[in-house]
Amino acid sequence: TFNTEWPNLVGMAAEQAKSIILRDNPLVNDVRFIPEGSAVIHDFCCNRVWLFFDENKRVVHVPKVG
Repeated sequence: TFNTEWPNLVGMAAEQAKSIILRDNPLVNDVRFIPEGSAVIHDFCCNRVWLFFDENKRVVHVPKVG
């Protein structure tokens, strides 16, 4: 099975986190960078990960498939 959550990426540079997600789960082909506090749609998509980042471009929430 592949990872669907990455709690270890919180605090990491967003670009580096994206690379790890794509390496860890080959079913994910859509990693979207989302500024902290932005609204996102709430539909589930099994190949997508929202990557929330702060003003320093660091991951601020646990990235999850969905």
